[in-house]
This record gives sequence, C-alpha cells and structure tokens, in this order.
Amino acid sequence: MSLIQSKMEAKNWLAKRLAQEGPGLWADREREELAAKLAQDYRPQGPAWRVKQWTQRPEEISVHAVTRGGDLGIHTIDDRDKAREKADAIMRALNALDTEMGDKSAR
Repeated sequence: MSLIQSKMEAKNWLAKRLAQEGPGLWADREREELAAKLAQDYRPQGPAWRVKQWTQRPEEISVHAVTRGGDLGIHTIDDRDKAREKADAIMRALNALDTEMGDKSAR
C-alpha cells in the first residue's frame, strides 16, 4: 500500500525521487520548491507523462515541457544544457508517482 496520503507526503516523496532521478540537477532548496509545486499540481490517473520540446521565439530559447495533457513547462535560460535532463528527471519522477499511487488504488 502506498504511504502517500496527502500533498505533503507527495511533496516529500517527490523530493526524494527527484534527488534519485536527477542527482546534482537542483540545489536542495530548488528541489524542495519544485517538489512542492509538482505535488500541489499533481492529479493521479491519465496517460504516461512525456517531454515535449519546442523553441521559443524570438530569443531561440529551447523549452522542455513535461506534459500529460495540460503543460507544466520546465526551462532554464542560464543553463540550457540541463533543461532536457531536468525535464526527463521530472517525467520519470511523475511516472513513478503514478505507479506508486496506482498501487494504492489497486488495494
């Protein structure tokens, strides 16, 4: 059975999972803030999470969105090279949370 019963527990679970999926991609505080936002916006159910990429004009900024319907955009201006890595780590963490929450509803 899942130990995730609240948004606070989901935040803590996501913060730990983001540290595993993307070690070194975020400072501790950034990871905690991201986990809080993801937990607040998270809704179980739906297709798998995926990463979409496009270029934002006119600045030619590469944007990576983690999506499963509505878009949650993750991009960086200062460190564009890590934007895809961060999006992939978030996608893996959210898909793992879906699995964790699915285990809960199956019992």
